[in-house]
Amino acid sequence: MNSASETKAAIGLDFGTESVRALVVDLEGHELGEAVDAYAHGQITEALPGTGEKLPPDFAFQHPSDWIESAVTAVQGAVKAAGIDGDQIVGIGVDFTSCTMLPALADGTPLCLDDRFATEKFAWPKLWKHHGAKSQTDRINEVAQKRNESFLSR
Repeated sequence: MNSASETKAAIGLDFGTESVRALVVDLEGHELGEAVDAYAHGQITEALPGTGEKLPPDFAFQHPSDWIESAVTAVQGAVKAAGIDGDQIVGIGVDFTSCTMLPALADGTPLCLDDRFATEKFAWPKLWKHHGAKSQTDRINEVAQKRNESFLSR
């Protein structure tokens, strides 16, 4: 095995419901260090940040700034735990919580971070557990069943 200063490594980031996890592995797959950082805003299910507007039942958002801030903290912690320098990282892998929806401008800016949309609840990233459109989903399924739509058999 190479000395710590010669080790090349990859880092993986797992963005979850409550936190981001970072794992550093060498190029043979041996774990070198890991760290977890919880999102400052956690799951947003009660009130819209900045306004205090009460959210309807079954709404579940995240704050996109949390992803960046927690990723930085977790990566720094994992690299430190691995005992390597950041310039030894030669690859990165990223995964994200299933079905998180991020409304964004054409340039990728999250809508909720644009002052024009920050107070609009539909501009915020929806978590996998967001069921704010349940009544619309129920109506679509009802019509699809009446029409015997083929996509229902999947």
